[in-house]
Amino acid sequence: KVINFPKNAFKLDKGLATIIAFLTADGHVYKDLKGFHFYSNNKSTLKELEKIIYKKFRLRGIYGEGSGYGKCFRYKVFNKPVVLFLRDNGAPVGDKMTTSFDVSKWIKKNKTFSKEYLKIIFYCEGCKSKHSKNTYEIKINFNKSERLLRDGIQFMNSLKDMLKKFNIDTTKIWVSKGNLR
Repeated sequence: KVINFPKNAFKLDKGLATIIAFLTADGHVYKDLKGFHFYSNNKSTLKELEKIIYKKFRLRGIYGEGSGYGKCFRYKVFNKPVVLFLRDNGAPVGDKMTTSFDVSKWIKKNKTFSKEYLKIIFYCEGCKSKHSKNTYEIKINFNKSERLLRDGIQFMNSLKDMLKKFNIDTTKIWVSKGNLR
C-alpha cells in the first residue's frame, strides 16, 4: 500500500495522458473505484504500462489472464487515491459503452499530451486497411449504447479536433449497427 507518493505523482504530464488513453481504450476503472486494469494480447505493452505506473506512482500491480477472444493478458492496480485522481482527470469509470466521457481539456489543450493520447487510442482501437491501389485508410471504432450516441459522437469529434492540430484530415463520423447497442 503506497501512501508516500513521489513528488510529481499527481502532476498532469505525458505519463498520465498515456495511462488515461489506455484506460479509455483497452482498460477499465472499476465502478467501486478500488482499482483499474489494462488488457492486451501483447504482454510487452503491459510491461511498458507497468513501468509508467511505477515511475509515476511507485505502484506495482498484478498480472492475470484477460477474458475475450484469443490469448489476453491483464495488469491490475489497486489504489484508491490514484483511481480517484485518474477519474478526476479523464479516465472513464465503469462500462465505457454505457458511460458518458470525453477527452479531458488538459489533454486537448496541450499538443504533446494530445499526440500521446491519439497515439495510444489509435494503437488500441484503430485499424489500417487498403483503400485503393496507392492509398490506405486509418479507422477508429468505439461502441456506445443508443442512449449515449451523442456522447460517442462528441468523443469522436474531440479526436477529430485533436487530429486537426497535426494537419490530419478526417472524414465524417459514421454510425453503424455494429457500433450501436
